[in-house]
Amino acid sequence: MCRRYGLHANKPTRVECSLVRAQNALIEQSRKDREGFTNAHGWGLAAQSEGARFVEKQAWAAYHGEHFKKPAAHIYSKTVIAHVRPATVGPPAL
Repeated sequence: MCRRYGLHANKPTRVECSLVRAQNALIEQSRKDREGFTNAHGWGLAAQSEGARFVEKQAWAAYHGEHFKKPAAHIYSKTVIAHVRPATVGPPAL
């Protein structure tokens, strides 16, 4: 099952801890969630800050390489959504 993260704050906030560094960070849930399921077939990050939008998505595991870690480390925003997912129907694709 897809794992999602959402933040809507009063002030711009860094989300690297929740997405990358915490014990139950979203990147770790990509590898294996608490129920033991992998969510390694795709991920997405989206943020909005002062009218500027950032969106990135890929059809591979968030824990592979730096493609998830780097943008997550630089997000400083009031509004952020992210997800990791398993492929349930068909092959992984954007």
